[in-house]
Amino acid sequence: AVLLEGASLETEASPPTIRFLQFSPPAVLVGAYQSVANEVRVDYCRDHGIETNRRITGGGTIFFDESQLGWEIIAPFETLGWPTRPSEELFVKLSTPTVSALRELGLDAAYRPRNDIEVEGRKISGTGGTDLSGALFFQGTLLIDFDVETMVRALRVPVEKLRRQEIEGMQDRVTWLTRELDPTPSLDDLKALLV
Repeated sequence: AVLLEGASLETEASPPTIRFLQFSPPAVLVGAYQSVANEVRVDYCRDHGIETNRRITGGGTIFFDESQLGWEIIAPFETLGWPTRPSEELFVKLSTPTVSALRELGLDAAYRPRNDIEVEGRKISGTGGTDLSGALFFQGTLLIDFDVETMVRALRVPVEKLRRQEIEGMQDRVTWLTRELDPTPSLDDLKALLV
């Protein structure tokens, strides 16, 4: 975890914190209000060593492995000086550093309501957040690489029999850093840019 500027280790409460995460083994992360049975191909995941976990935030189910970089910001609202509950304005403010980092890498990145970051119209990052008794918990993912075939087999997509066109269609709606940049920055460089 990296302490945000101005954080103190001498207080009883945890200081504002940003931490980075990756999943190994891979996992499907189900939103707080979703049904595992409706969202996850449980047998496929079990047979392929993919864990199933539930997030405390809402939103859709995601497939998360080592080829993605996640981050979480945990901070009391009063330390932010921003809106005091999750809102569109707050999501824009908290997504701006990621947009700026991607632009610094030379990508045409932009925030897309309700909670995505895109590059030239294709999603590269999803974000979400919740209020934890007066503290903000905000998280996001950045697609560094993307295993679309495993993802569509692990999640219950609307079409039961996946055809090549559906996988290609998914690839047209999302993008990832290894697709956009050559060479792709190291994980350490990406983390430093996001911080």
